[in-house]
Amino acid sequence: MGRIRYNVSVPSSVSRNKIIFFLLVQIAQLCCFFLCANSNSVTVPPCIERERQALLEFKASLIKVPAKRISSWKDSSTNCCEWEGIGCDNVTGHVVKLDLRNPCFKLAAEVEEGKEFSLPYGCDYGFKFNSNENGVELKFSIQAPNVSQSLLRLDHLTYLDLTGNNFSSSPIPDSIGNSMGRLRYLSLSHANFGGKIPSSLRNLKNLHHLDLQGRMYIGQGSNSDLQSNDITWISQIQSLRRLDMSDVYLGDADAHNLFQVLTMLPSLSSVYLSRCGLNNSLVPVNATQNMTSLVHLDLSYNFLVSVPPWFSLNLVYVQLSRNHLDSVPSWFRSLKLVYLDLSSNVLHGPIFEAFRNMTSLVHLDLSYNDLDLIPSWFSGLKLVYLDLSRTGLHGPIPEAFRNMTSIQTLYLGQNNFTSIPSWFVELKTLLELDLSYNELIPKKYPLSSILSNMCHLKRLYFSRNKLREEPIASYQLSGCIRYDLEELDLSHNEFSDRLPTWLGKLENLEWLDLGSNSFFGPIPLSIGKLSKLESLDLSYNKLDGPLPYSIGRLVNLQTLDLSCNSFNVHLEYLNLSSNKFYGSVPQSLGEHVSLHTLDLSLNNLSGEVPNCWKDNQRWTEINFASNKLSGVFPISLGNLSSLLWLHLRDNNLHGKLPMPLRNLKNLLILDLGENKLSGSIPSSWIGNTFPSLHILILRQNMLSGSIPNQLCQLTSLKVLDLSLNRLQGSIPLCIGNLTGMALDKSPDKANGKWISKIPYESFIEDSEWSDEDITQVIKGIEVHYKQITKLVVNMDLSSNNLVGTIPNGITLITGLHFLNLSNNHLKGEIPSMIGNMKELESLDVSHNQIYGTIPNSMPALTSFSSLNLSHNNLSGPIPQKYQFLTFNDPSIYADNPYLCGPPLLNKCHDDVSHEAPESKGNEDEDGNKDEVENIWFYFVIAAGFATGFWGVIGTLLFKKNLRHAYFRWVEVVADKIYVASVLKVAKLKKHTMRNQAHG
Repeated sequence: MGRIRYNVSVPSSVSRNKIIFFLLVQIAQLCCFFLCANSNSVTVPPCIERERQALLEFKASLIKVPAKRISSWKDSSTNCCEWEGIGCDNVTGHVVKLDLRNPCFKLAAEVEEGKEFSLPYGCDYGFKFNSNENGVELKFSIQAPNVSQSLLRLDHLTYLDLTGNNFSSSPIPDSIGNSMGRLRYLSLSHANFGGKIPSSLRNLKNLHHLDLQGRMYIGQGSNSDLQSNDITWISQIQSLRRLDMSDVYLGDADAHNLFQVLTMLPSLSSVYLSRCGLNNSLVPVNATQNMTSLVHLDLSYNFLVSVPPWFSLNLVYVQLSRNHLDSVPSWFRSLKLVYLDLSSNVLHGPIFEAFRNMTSLVHLDLSYNDLDLIPSWFSGLKLVYLDLSRTGLHGPIPEAFRNMTSIQTLYLGQNNFTSIPSWFVELKTLLELDLSYNELIPKKYPLSSILSNMCHLKRLYFSRNKLREEPIASYQLSGCIRYDLEELDLSHNEFSDRLPTWLGKLENLEWLDLGSNSFFGPIPLSIGKLSKLESLDLSYNKLDGPLPYSIGRLVNLQTLDLSCNSFNVHLEYLNLSSNKFYGSVPQSLGEHVSLHTLDLSLNNLSGEVPNCWKDNQRWTEINFASNKLSGVFPISLGNLSSLLWLHLRDNNLHGKLPMPLRNLKNLLILDLGENKLSGSIPSSWIGNTFPSLHILILRQNMLSGSIPNQLCQLTSLKVLDLSLNRLQGSIPLCIGNLTGMALDKSPDKANGKWISKIPYESFIEDSEWSDEDITQVIKGIEVHYKQITKLVVNMDLSSNNLVGTIPNGITLITGLHFLNLSNNHLKGEIPSMIGNMKELESLDVSHNQIYGTIPNSMPALTSFSSLNLSHNNLSGPIPQKYQFLTFNDPSIYADNPYLCGPPLLNKCHDDVSHEAPESKGNEDEDGNKDEVENIWFYFVIAAGFATGFWGVIGTLLFKKNLRHAYFRWVEVVADKIYVASVLKVAKLKKHTMRNQAHG
């Protein structure tokens, strides 16, 4: 068969236009793709499964994990890139960052330059240690026996930080250097590693930051046995910028070439080798290597006797404190230092000439040396911080300080200065001044001038001098210092006068120490104006008179020392709640003859509650809630016949409820929740014992037995919380007798509401009730009530082993706001008259065996806002009116297989009569809605088709050149298809004939 030729004449311009059009379409599609991709936030791909498993295995290897740390690491969570402390590559999904730094730890950058820093809540005072059998442990630290090998499978890590945790003195894994070659940041500091540092770390060629610091900055440290006897491996990490091996023992190392090794690192800018056991045999004096990139250097707490000239001229931060240096070399003057600490050495003589030209110096610490002269040129330095404490200086304060116009912190304590010159008040930039432990007798230039003229001063320390200015009480405090001063120490002087009233003008004062003087007379009322005061020491004076009531306004006070005075103390009210007191409760408090209110709640008190309480017939309140008190319930508390409020919630009390409690006949609140009390609720203990009791909270203990019927005699009760115990039996049928929870059926003419049958006691003022607080779990949330405590009406019997039915009498408690009977074994139906409980806001009967239908009266509860009927055997339709229209969460009705109707998916088909009329109406409305939606659906489809069709046909109809081009293109495509078809058929026939011939 001959070859078929075809020829279609197509103008070249059309081909070009087609190609151009095709390219434009492709470009438009690409633009659309990228625009759509960028219109939403970048989505991080899920992490690699093997890496997710490695993290879960690492978590499983941990011995201790504090609350809220890595809590998001869950097996049910598939995307580990969203876990706490984890960072992933946005393209590959590999885990590239693991940050498990203890939140209570200083950041390296903040330590470098002594910057102020803040720590999270619970990390008070820098570091807090918890004692245990294994020694000392940093708070919030993760504890593990070692670094799990599973962690080493994260071979794409570039950032690893395990700072401030506890790895039980295990060695640093040698495989870190062999398996994590991509690391750029590695911090294993303060993590209680031990042994020798592995030299395999030399393989971390990309490392910029290496922190192996051994000890903690405060207190006893971990890592004390971390050491290295070969540091040549450091020279292999050419990219290293920061090296911290503080507290790593190098004293026995082959480290005579230590700084020669360090000079081989061209990018090294920060070196920290504090407490490494270095001496001048390890740091040769004649070393001349120039570490040109070095900026920060810390060699403090070593045994250096001289400083070798290998410093970089770019150094700005040098820490050489706690060595044996006896001089400062002359070449120091060529440095452009900003920070220099030479404290606690053996420097002696006058200030060294080397400092003369160091005009860039801002921070200088020469304390704890032996200096005898400050030259006049010293005033030319632009210092902001200067510490000359305990340097042996004496006489008047030198003139050299006079022109220091930038100085903000000046420490001159523990010297032998004798007088303050008049020009001293010209140092108006001062924020902190310490002149304590001197021999100052400022007769000619009184203290009041300093207080009135140094306007920005925040901290002033004058303790242990010989100040005896008279009369200090008559000072007319002027100027602006009263707005800024935060700390004032005038203790251990010779003041003999009344306490000045102008103390009340120091509005921002947080710390005041006037102890060990001879102040006399009463404490002025103005002391109560110091609302920010945290510490007040007036001990060892001659103060007398009553304590001013204004002391009660010092709401931030944490430390108060009034010892060794002559006060006529008639203490009636003591409130030290919400502080950080620890230790035991003083027994003397229980024997006080005038005390009536004692509030030590929300502290860290431990030990047993004293059992020496004596009835002074004045006691009204004892509040020890939220401490760590243990032991059995003190029987002697039953002696306090006048007691109204007793709060012992949230402690560790154990044992049975003591019988002497029945003597507290005036009790209004008894809160013993969240302890470890056991045994039964004694029937004789209740009875008619507490005729006025409004609130009874025994929740979250280990109480067993049944609920005694005598409890129904507490006719004033408004809160009954017995939840989270081990109570058995049924709910007393007499529960409806708790008339304190009921409402009078006659309306209140003033506001149209129902009123309580039982009035509150007339002798208890609303102001006293407003000071009382309780904690209740309402609608699944812990709620703290204060000021409105007496308005709460709640019954919580949840999480026990109660059986039987819900008594019909419970519907007589018409004033109840919250009712929780969940997590029991209750059966029967929900009382049909539940609609009478007009004030009910929340009802939870979940996790029981309740059956029957939802009562028709329930939807009429207009205050209803929370409902949980799940995990029961309820049946029939869910009401579709009133308040029930707001309960559209299916979980409210979950696991009730015979319930039907919205919001559940199973429809009510069995009996039309079971459906509420409103439900039928809703179905009709839903049907009409579906029809309208169908019409709109077909309309949109038709409109789309018309638009697409005429978008093409219309264009061809009105554009002649495009129409011709299109038909030519169709003709060419048709010819190609025809030729291909003919050839295929011919080939097939030929193949068939060949097969027949051979057959």
